[in-house]
Amino acid sequence: MIISKEELEQILKKLAKSGNTYSCEAQFQFELAWELKKYFELQKKNDYHVFLEYPSQDKDRKRYDIVIRKDNAHCVIELKYKTKDQPDLYYDGVAVELKNQAAQDLGRYDFLKDVMRIESFEENNPNKKLDCGYAVLLANDSTYWEREGSTTLYRDFSLYNKREIPNTSLKWNWKDEVKESTVGKNRVDELNIKGHYTVNWQPFNDKFKYLIFKI
Repeated sequence: MIISKEELEQILKKLAKSGNTYSCEAQFQFELAWELKKYFELQKKNDYHVFLEYPSQDKDRKRYDIVIRKDNAHCVIELKYKTKDQPDLYYDGVAVELKNQAAQDLGRYDFLKDVMRIESFEENNPNKKLDCGYAVLLANDSTYWEREGSTTLYRDFSLYNKREIPNTSLKWNWKDEVKESTVGKNRVDELNIKGHYTVNWQPFNDKFKYLIFKI
């Protein structure tokens, strides 16, 4: 395996020790990729290559956040960074003002869609092997890990702690047809998850938690 879940978590913990808060998802993406690169260099694994925004061959041509490649084996890492503004957040001593992103229902959908995209890597990228994959969600918004009512519109996409994600079709809990104008054209379709996943939120620091699904 290119990198285990335990190794990836150790790298996340190293990032957390800096005490820095990322101003945006792109910064989180860059710093994780940089730590991965250093990790492989220390192990003398010079044939491990780390890519940002790795192009997919599927019809949408959407890029993967981070890909680690060794020969024809690939490890795909998709990231989500969901925030609300809080006081006393800094990056290298400079105050950071986070966005109140809200739209947690859409954030849940997008994270699970990442899971589905990683599961379909080989299908969408002929002649490329998926060695491993990880969907990572880093958030300081407790709405994501707290349990909500069973009648919510996003019930199938819930990510409350200890939830078992079923490998069945996941869809919006609407009585009528899902409106593209409400959720966006890329979030209308049902999600078909193949694997079995248990939601297990872990502390990143005193303000953030992270969730990892190993694909």
